[in-house]
Amino acid sequence: MAYESLRQSEYNLYNKTQDVLIEIINAYYEVLKNIQLVKAKKSDFMRLEKTLEQIKDYFKVGLKAKIDFTTASVNLSQAKLELIKAENDLKVSYQNLYKAMGIKEDITFNLIEIKETEKYAPSLAQALEKGFKERRDLKILESQIKSALIEINYNQRGTYPALNANGSYSWNGQNYPLPYTWNIGLNFNWIFFDRGLTNWKIKEAEENVNDLKSQLESKKNELKKEIAAYYSEIMKYFESIQINQEKLVLAAENLELAEERYKVGVGNIVELTNAQSEYIKTEANSVNSLYDYLKAKASLEKSTGVDLASIYIKN
Repeated sequence: MAYESLRQSEYNLYNKTQDVLIEIINAYYEVLKNIQLVKAKKSDFMRLEKTLEQIKDYFKVGLKAKIDFTTASVNLSQAKLELIKAENDLKVSYQNLYKAMGIKEDITFNLIEIKETEKYAPSLAQALEKGFKERRDLKILESQIKSALIEINYNQRGTYPALNANGSYSWNGQNYPLPYTWNIGLNFNWIFFDRGLTNWKIKEAEENVNDLKSQLESKKNELKKEIAAYYSEIMKYFESIQINQEKLVLAAENLELAEERYKVGVGNIVELTNAQSEYIKTEANSVNSLYDYLKAKASLEKSTGVDLASIYIKN
């Protein structure tokens, strides 16, 4: 029982470590995401600022209407607000990361940006199999069941009689050499009055085993749903990554075309604004889908019992 108690303590410590690590990993990815979003928003702002300057010059010489200048000014102001929000989100995400890591905010460290990722390789069936095998909370319940069964076995022995034998020998007498003296004893012990208490302890332990088995089965069902949900998420997010990357290429081409059409007087400000908005939205969606995928992947790895430290902590 002492061994099982030790194992349960180790499993609890492991689970707490995993909880801390997943919080750090999510906070880390949030920082990386916001770094990329700030870069994107700065790029968007600079592009719209350049567009406004061009329209301003066109307006001065009568090539563009005032509404074009007004629309471009509004677009630039909106881009400025989005940049300010992105920078504030980045500051907050840094604070959350420092808090999760338990370090002071004046400590600096290098962050490695992630531009792309690979698809999660294991199948859902493999993920479920690994989760049932490796999850420490399941192991805790299994260990508790073992402890309870040991307790039942120990209490059951209390219902049987105990037979103890002992013996000894010594030398004694007045003449040398001294003769041997043997003492042999046999003790038979059967406690009747504690039998009711012992049976009650056995019954209580058996009920505890049944309760623990029920908890284990319930935990397995919860784990199955949890793993399936995370697996569905990462498949969805990975597909979103592919789609958004394709859309981003098309949006960039469309924006370039709209800018050229506007310059030569074929396109109008509405077409240009729509192209700019679509590119900005797709760019943000592309970044968000990447880090949504990475967060869901880390959560799935935790759910399947993967040791997060072995993957995410590098010496």
